[in-house]
Amino acid sequence: DCDLDASCTDTEGSYSCACNLGFVGDGWDCERERCEAPVGDFDGTDNRSITFLAFGDTQISLVDEPGCKQYGGYRADQQERMIGALNGISTQTWPEGYELHYEGRPIDEIRGVLIAGDITENGGVPLASVDEDHVPDAVCDEFTPFETAYGICGERDLNYPVYEGYGNHDFPYVSGDYDSDFHPVVEMIGARTAYRANIVDAAPEDEAHYAWKWDDIHFLNLNVKPSGTHGHPSYGDKEKDELLGPVFRRVNPHFALHFLDEYLSAIEDNAQFIIMSHYGPYNSRRFPDDERDAFCAVLEEHEEDGKRLIAWLHGHTHKSDFYEWDCPSEYDVEEIPVFNVGSPYYAKEENADSVHFTLFRLGNRTLEALDVSARPGD
Repeated sequence: DCDLDASCTDTEGSYSCACNLGFVGDGWDCERERCEAPVGDFDGTDNRSITFLAFGDTQISLVDEPGCKQYGGYRADQQERMIGALNGISTQTWPEGYELHYEGRPIDEIRGVLIAGDITENGGVPLASVDEDHVPDAVCDEFTPFETAYGICGERDLNYPVYEGYGNHDFPYVSGDYDSDFHPVVEMIGARTAYRANIVDAAPEDEAHYAWKWDDIHFLNLNVKPSGTHGHPSYGDKEKDELLGPVFRRVNPHFALHFLDEYLSAIEDNAQFIIMSHYGPYNSRRFPDDERDAFCAVLEEHEEDGKRLIAWLHGHTHKSDFYEWDCPSEYDVEEIPVFNVGSPYYAKEENADSVHFTLFRLGNRTLEALDVSARPGD
């Protein structure tokens, strides 16, 4: 009789129900608790100081579940390592010698953690029936372990609010068992958005784009990539052969560019904004030239009103990097700072047994970013 989001405890001759962490109610009826912002808002003042963390590719794999897709580079403890490192940053100080605004002072007042896509390994569904490792009736819920570990408001293992998006791995490979538009992780992310702190706009749950503000800065989660309008959906289709037949994945950006354009049209002139997506700009196969040009045209239109993209954060590559990216010369758009924000994949050779994430601080005149690496015990 307990609510699905409650725990049941047997007592002598009876039982009791209690809502799970992150939910409120009497145990028989529970609803998700809305997040409260951990840091007060300074919009309209000269005191902007926005500290936040970002990484990508949790890519939850169920390593001990037959019939579920597994990635060879995944390690069962990498989420625990990443969460320990993210929580541990608040015990550190801003490093000295780099001309940082707060050097030598505690790293605190962290607004939240951005996760740039690929929350799951295979969209939370079993291997397709044509796969040689298919197991009938297998259950491969990869999203619940993500929610259990990372939470949404800082109520679980992670101490900070979470702003996640979806990536290509959050769309499952399918055969004749599922429709190509079957992608449950997208709606799971969309359903969480109403409970996040500081949200100012959101697409429908089955698209799951959303925007929030910290102080006067606009942040937009555009999920896979800043592509897709109602006239050009910008699907990314991929097919591969398994032992018993082909499987197919359709990566659908769900009109993210349309959401960006509509949002920028509605906000104040001279606004500054940051976008998060899974793919970055230097990937012509996944972000082809026609999609790039459509994105640049939107930026150019809104830069005429002083609305400027000050950072693009992305994942996908499982590593950390910084570079500056230009739209083609026919577009009058300022150069864009791009951050590849790291991942928990410590087993990859280039990550040297360390999880990586990016620590950001946005002040009145500067954007500071530090790659953070951590091994157990650091």
